[in-house]
Amino acid sequence: MQWLDLARYADTHGYHIDSHRDMWPWREWVIDAFNRNMPFDRFTVEQLAGDLLPQPTREQKIATGFNRNHMINFEGGAIAEEYQTEYVVDRVEATSTVWMGMTMGCARCHDHKYDPIKQKEFYQFFAFFNAIPEKGLDGRTGNAEPMLPLPSSAQKQDLDSVTSEIAEKEKALPEKELAVLEAEWEKTRLAGLPAPPRDGLIAHYEMDGHLVDTSGLYRHGKIVRGEVTYADGPVGRSAVLSGETQVDFPGPAAPSNEEPFSLAVWVRANTRTEMAIVQSLDESGAGFQLAVDESSVIPDLKRGSHVQFNLVVGNTISGFYNTSGVDQATAAFVSGLNNLGSKLSGFLYLGTGP
Repeated sequence: MQWLDLARYADTHGYHIDSHRDMWPWREWVIDAFNRNMPFDRFTVEQLAGDLLPQPTREQKIATGFNRNHMINFEGGAIAEEYQTEYVVDRVEATSTVWMGMTMGCARCHDHKYDPIKQKEFYQFFAFFNAIPEKGLDGRTGNAEPMLPLPSSAQKQDLDSVTSEIAEKEKALPEKELAVLEAEWEKTRLAGLPAPPRDGLIAHYEMDGHLVDTSGLYRHGKIVRGEVTYADGPVGRSAVLSGETQVDFPGPAAPSNEEPFSLAVWVRANTRTEMAIVQSLDESGAGFQLAVDESSVIPDLKRGSHVQFNLVVGNTISGFYNTSGVDQATAAFVSGLNNLGSKLSGFLYLGTGP
């Protein structure tokens, strides 16, 4: 029990809602080591560097759980880099206290006149424990990465069987042949997609390496300032607009509040601020605007924005506000005025009718 206290053992993360994690395999390793009267030098090496031994066993890897017993945070709004640093500092302080019988925490910030440990030496020691591929914010649904799979004997047998079967299947489908089959399937799938409706079409911008209007009405996009580059999109190429780029898409007269119309667009944003996605306004300010508000945190540590559609008639705004959270990756700013850094992927489709 005393050793578990020194090693700050716990089956919860400690921060925030103190959620559950499984560290008991490390505790069982410690109990077994005491019961077998393991030599202290081996007890030390395996807990501090068991994974670095030549061909380490599963038990030696489990022993290194000593350095993962620290508190772990996943609270929204916390800074990942800050807490990743705190985890490493915890390892430094625990190791120096338990095995060296001294405190090194004071040297974290500055040198002390009568302290044998200098700040430089603190961070030299820090470097030994700063090589774990971990995240500063993790552990929302259990243990934090990286994790060691610990299947039972029966589960290990099933896992080996499935792995062997997958390997046999992969041999039967060499990578080159599989790539050909996949390409053929993609052609068939694309050919089977229904064509977009043409009735009432006002403008259609595919953004597939160009800003041409393919509706047949020749309302081609025009670069006013900057440069438009192109990258891979969900289908074909997509236009990439930086904050220095200004593009104008000539459109029809703004619709009235009694005239039905529809709008479809694929976009991806690189900003968290409030912005317009697509807008069409005349000199009086009448028209429509599809926009997103400032992003906020949504479940699973993602960010999202509410989608807002405004129909402006004269000086009156009417329309609807969608309170559904939208993944920030789907939000972008593409208008005839300016751009804050986004990718217009696939198409911009405007048409009359519902």
